[in-house]
Amino acid sequence: MHDPGKRMGRILVAGVAVISLVATACVEERNAAGGATTGGGGVLKIGLVAPFSGTAASIGRNMREGVTIAVDELNAAGGIDGSRVEVVARDNEFDPAKTSQIARELIDQDRVSLIIGPPGTTSYLAIDELVRAKKVITMPVVTGPQLKENLNPFTFRIMIPDDISVNQVVDYAAPRFSSIAVLSEDNETGRAITDLATARMRKHGMKPAVREYFTEDELDLSPIVLKAKQAGVDAIIIGSHIGPYAARVATAAESLDYSPQLLGLAGLTSYTYPDLARDAAVGTVFVAPPVPVIVGAANLPEAAKTFYEQYSTRFFSDGTTSETGADKVTGAAYLTYDGVLMWARAVEQAGSADADAVANVFNGGFTFGPDESSANIEWRYDANDHEGFHAADTWFYEWTQAGGDIKFEFLGEAAELTG
Repeated sequence: MHDPGKRMGRILVAGVAVISLVATACVEERNAAGGATTGGGGVLKIGLVAPFSGTAASIGRNMREGVTIAVDELNAAGGIDGSRVEVVARDNEFDPAKTSQIARELIDQDRVSLIIGPPGTTSYLAIDELVRAKKVITMPVVTGPQLKENLNPFTFRIMIPDDISVNQVVDYAAPRFSSIAVLSEDNETGRAITDLATARMRKHGMKPAVREYFTEDELDLSPIVLKAKQAGVDAIIIGSHIGPYAARVATAAESLDYSPQLLGLAGLTSYTYPDLARDAAVGTVFVAPPVPVIVGAANLPEAAKTFYEQYSTRFFSDGTTSETGADKVTGAAYLTYDGVLMWARAVEQAGSADADAVANVFNGGFTFGPDESSANIEWRYDANDHEGFHAADTWFYEWTQAGGDIKFEFLGEAAELTG
């Protein structure tokens, strides 16, 4: 088992107190690509682009938590090759136009060497050309296939792609249900999910009985769920990673006295789904990356256990379960923590934060193993594959109820349940 104390060539002691570092006056030496060079006394800035307000605020909060732990860990060990790491966080309000504006500010004014985020394919696509032209390493928490279709040499995904998870959901559903609907967000993410599900169902000799879209401000989804009920649909694929949106589908079905099998994607690990949907969430099956905490903190791999303990202690002093009993220590924090440490590793290997040099490390074949990952994931990148996450690593889960609590339980590895 890898000792997380050796991660990044640093010496860390479990339970080390976060060191408060006072900024020192310095002049950043800039390279042609705009990133700060490493070397004692410098500062490397990370831009964090996420929603800290609005419906998706829980995602932004999780992303910030993971970045904070990673950056504090790096700085406590002396930074990256002697350069201190700073985070510049910006609220994109889950708005593509706002995302484009703040990404430009982070690059041109704050001179960041890395952008973590944004979440959501629509928001990422608003900055794809910008980060490509400005040469800034970007690690978005996005799922859409567009990142694979138009490979950006500076963008490396840190989320399970929909062309993995949607295919697995369909492969799970097709032999078990006779009529399937796909209800998705009305944006690039949702449309891609619907198209992927439709194409995969075709391989099973099926087609969606109902294909409908909903907007983020559409609170009552009863009309589109009613269409599924009237069509005799016995399973609904929810085309969204946003817990509150998925909850609207579940509660609409409950209000119509309609009990189809609800099937979802990785975003449904968030406790916001059961907290909003309540009993209507029970029975929902979804596919997601491994969630090590599900086996119990005592049984986690060492790196994942260390992260879990830090995360729980630092951000959940009021308890690790939500009002419905769901575990709150899940979500995007694991992804962003791993993302920051992967970038730091690549900077150290490149000997520079220059985007071309760091991209060359990733494109040359980069692996961050499960013994280093907070989520026990093996991230892999190369020149033709910026996906990071791969199909062999997915699990299926089910939201269940026991003793008044609503929790998700391990249902099985995706490869086993989909044949």
